[in-house]
Amino acid sequence: MSVRPVTTRASLCLAFVALLAACATAPTAPPLPIEALAPPLTTKVFPNGLTVVAIPKPGTGLIGASAFVTTGGRTETAEFAGALHFIEHLVFKGGTPRLPPTLFRKRISTFGDESGGWTWDDEIQFGFEVPKRSYPEALDLFAEALMELQWSDPWFEEERKVVLQEIATTVENGWTRLWQAFDAAMFTRHPYGRPVIGDAKTVLAMKRPDLERYYRERFTPNHMVIVLAGEVGPAEIEEAGKRFSRYARGPDSFELPDVTEAPIDEPRTVTLYQKSATTARVILGVRTPGARHPDTAALLLLGALLGSPTEGLPAMLERESGWLTDFGSDHGVMVDYGQLTVRFEAPTGRAQTIVDGVIAWLGEVSDRGFSKAAVDAAARRLVVDRARSWERVGDLAQIYGIAIGRMTPDRAAALTADVLALTPDDIEAVAEKYLVPSAMVTAILLPEGQIAGKEGTLPEQPDPEDPPDLSVLEPTPDTIPLAYRPDGKTGALTRFRFDGGLTLIVRQAPGAALVTTTAYVLGGQWVEDPAQAGIAVLTGRLLTAGTQRLGVRQWDRLASDRSLEIATAITGDDRSNIARNAHSRDGSTLSMSGTTADVPLLIALLGEALLRPRFPTVEVDKARQALLAEIAALDEDDLERTKQRFYELAYPNHPYGRPTIGSKQTVRGLGATEVAAFHRRAFAPDRIVVSVVGDVDPDAVAALVSTSWAGAMPPPAGPFPECVDPEPRPEGQRAVDADLERPLYCINVGAPAVAAAHEDASAIELVMAMARGRHFYKYVYELGVSYRSWIRFWPHLAASPWILENDLDKSRFEELVSLIEGDLARYAKGTFGPEDLRVAQDRLVIQVALDAQRGRETAFQIAWGTALGKRWDALEHEVSALRKVTPEDIARVAQQLFGGEPRYRVLSR
Repeated sequence: MSVRPVTTRASLCLAFVALLAACATAPTAPPLPIEALAPPLTTKVFPNGLTVVAIPKPGTGLIGASAFVTTGGRTETAEFAGALHFIEHLVFKGGTPRLPPTLFRKRISTFGDESGGWTWDDEIQFGFEVPKRSYPEALDLFAEALMELQWSDPWFEEERKVVLQEIATTVENGWTRLWQAFDAAMFTRHPYGRPVIGDAKTVLAMKRPDLERYYRERFTPNHMVIVLAGEVGPAEIEEAGKRFSRYARGPDSFELPDVTEAPIDEPRTVTLYQKSATTARVILGVRTPGARHPDTAALLLLGALLGSPTEGLPAMLERESGWLTDFGSDHGVMVDYGQLTVRFEAPTGRAQTIVDGVIAWLGEVSDRGFSKAAVDAAARRLVVDRARSWERVGDLAQIYGIAIGRMTPDRAAALTADVLALTPDDIEAVAEKYLVPSAMVTAILLPEGQIAGKEGTLPEQPDPEDPPDLSVLEPTPDTIPLAYRPDGKTGALTRFRFDGGLTLIVRQAPGAALVTTTAYVLGGQWVEDPAQAGIAVLTGRLLTAGTQRLGVRQWDRLASDRSLEIATAITGDDRSNIARNAHSRDGSTLSMSGTTADVPLLIALLGEALLRPRFPTVEVDKARQALLAEIAALDEDDLERTKQRFYELAYPNHPYGRPTIGSKQTVRGLGATEVAAFHRRAFAPDRIVVSVVGDVDPDAVAALVSTSWAGAMPPPAGPFPECVDPEPRPEGQRAVDADLERPLYCINVGAPAVAAAHEDASAIELVMAMARGRHFYKYVYELGVSYRSWIRFWPHLAASPWILENDLDKSRFEELVSLIEGDLARYAKGTFGPEDLRVAQDRLVIQVALDAQRGRETAFQIAWGTALGKRWDALEHEVSALRKVTPEDIARVAQQLFGGEPRYRVLSR
C-alpha cells in the first residue's frame, strides 16, 4: 500500500524544507569540507633521489599509485620530438627479466586496474589501483616494468608501427590540429610548441640505440615522483622507497639551452582549413609563467572566471542564439610556461566578429573586474571540481600528482587554500598583467574555401544576475505530498515506490564528500517519431535551459555559485562515446552532484528540471545548432562514423538503426513546439528511475522527493512500446565496405544479441572480458597493427549488440580482417578454459570495488540498469552473479555470440 509522508516523515520533510529555505537566504554557500576535498599529503625523498608522496583517504581499502617520470616533452630536442611518447608505448608493451612482453599488463589486471598511462609536455605517467592486500606484489611488478626494460630490434620495430598508427588518428581531428597550430604559434623556441606525440617523420627516423639511451638516462629515481593515495601511510612510503632503492641515480638535469621564449609584443594569428569542417573553431590566449610562479593560483581562477556563466564570456556570447555552439576557458599549468586560453566554435560568417570582440573583452577585464560573489563561486567550483575528478584513489594519485610534479609538493598542497583566499583585486592584478591584446595568440580552423566573417554586432555584456530566490522551489502550504512506500533494502541500497510509478533508489556511502542525484527516463528512440530522430537527445539537453520557476541564467548562476555539476551524459573513462551510442538509445539522463550540504537543493532541482522545463525558443535554437555541429563533426572521426554505419546495418527498420543524435534533415525541423510535445509524451513518472548516492539518509531523501516534487507530477504514460528485436538482413546484405579515401582503416564486426536484463548478462560480460584481453594484446602488442582495439557488449533495452572495433595497419588491411574473422571463429568454438574464467571473475570482482568509488557513475548505473529491467539491487549482487557463472555457461554464450547468425561487418578505409 502507499503511504502519505506523515508523522516522522512529515517532520523530516519540514526539516528539508527549512534547509532549502536556508539555502535561499544564506549570503554564502555552505562551508566546504576541505579535509575531504583537498586531503593532506606526506612527502619523503630517498637517498637515490626518488620522491614518494602519500595522500591518505581512509576507509577505501584501496591504494592508487602513480609514477611520474619528470622529463617529458619539454626536455626533447626537435630531432627527438616524440621519443618519450614512443618510450611510453614500449614500457606499456613490456619485456623485462621476469615479465615477457604484455605480461605486466596482464598480471596487474589480476590485482586491479592500470591507472592512466600517458606522456605530456612535462612528464610520463604510469599507475595502478589495487586492493591494499595486493599493493606489495603490484608495486614489485610495477617497479620492474618501469625500470628494467629489455630492448631488441624486432620488439622496437613492432611498436613503432603502433605509434605511427596513433599519429594517423590525429590527422583528421580538427581540434587536435588546431591545438597543435596554436602551440606552435605561441612557442617558437620551446619544445612546448611541438606535439608531444611527435610526427611520422621524427618517429620513422628514431634509432633503437638512441631511444634506449634516452630511457636509461631518464627513467631513474632522481627524475621520478611516486604518488600513493588511499589506505596509505609511512609503511607504504617506505615500501616504495625500498623497492626502488636498487636503482641508481641518473644525470642531474636534462634542461635544454636556448629555449627561453621572447615576450610576445604583437598579436600572432594562424589559420587552418579542413574539408570536413562546417563551423569555425577558435583558440586564443596568452602565454603565462610556469607552474611555480606566485601568480599560478590567481591565473587558474582567472581561467575559470572567463567561463563564468554570470560575469564571464558565456554571459555575453551564449545568451543569444547564433553566436556559439561550444565554449571553454582555462589556465593550462606547465613547468616552464602556462597558457591562459579561451576556445569556442561558432558560425563561420560571424567568426571574426567574435574573435575581435573576445580579444577586446579580454583586454578590458582588468578595468571591469569581477564581483566578490563571482570570484568566490569560481574558487569554490575549482576546488569541488578537482575533488570530483579524483573520487577514485587511482585518479587522486594521478591528478594530484600532476600538480605535485609541476609545482612541488608544498605548493600543490597549498593550492586549495591559495585559490580560496583570492580576492577580486588579486584577479584584476593578474588580468592587467597578462591579458594584453598585443600578446594574444589566435588559431582559427575554417571550412575549406571559406573566410572568417564579420557578420553581426557582438551582444553587450549583461549586468550580473541576482542570486536566485530559492524559496520559489518550496512547496506551497496546500501542496499534498506524493504518496510512497519503502519497497526493499539490500545492503547499502534502499528502494521506494511512489504513486504514479516513480522509482527512487538510495545508496548510502558513509563519509563521501559529494552526493549525486541521477534520473534515467526510459523512452529514447523507442518513443521518437523517426521523422524527428534526435529529439530525445535534444530534449534531454534542454531540461535545465529554463524551467517554470527558474530562468536559464538562474540555473547557470545556481550551478556556478553552488559548485553543482549538471550533466546529461555519463561517459566515465570510455573513449568510444558510450553515452551517445548506448545510453541515449533507450532514454534520457539527467545527473546533478554537489556537496552533502546541497542534498535538499539537488533533489529540488532534479524535480524542477524533469517536471517543469519551459523550452524557451532561443535556448532550443542554440541547442539545435550545437547538435547540428556535433552531427557534422562525425565526419572527422573515422572510428565514430564506422560505429554509426554499424548500427544502421545491424538494426534495419528498427529504432536503434538511427543515430541517437539524428541527422541534419531531422534535427533542422525540431523547434520549441516539437520539443515541448515530446517532453509531455515521454517524461512520465512510470518511466523515471531516480538514484541518489552519497552520505545521506534514505528516508529523508524519499520525504524530500515526496514534498518538493509534489504538484508537478504528470499522469503515468501507461504501457511502454513493445521492444521488438531487429529482423536480420538477408545474406549478402550484411557487410559494408566503404572506400572513403581516409587515412585510417577501421573495422566493426558484431551483431545484436540479448537484452541487458537477460539472465546471461554476467556470462556475457565475462566472455567479453576474456575475448577483449586476447584481442587487444594480439593486435596492439603482438602484431603491432592497431592503436584502438576492443570488444564490448553494449547493454540496451532490446537486443543489445556485441561489437569488435579496430583501427588497422592499412598496408595489411585485408590480411588483418581475415585474421580477426578467424579469431571470432575460434572464440565461438570454446577456447576459454576454467583458468581463463577464474582470472576473468577475479578481475571483474575487483573492478566492482574500484568502480564503486565514483558516485556519479554508480548513481547512473543504478538508475539506468533498473530502467532497462535489471533487478534494482543488482549492484549488491554483482559479485555473486559473476561467481556463479560456470565454464559451461561460458562455452554456450561464446558460441551464441561469436558463432551465431546474422553477423554484420563494416569496413572503412
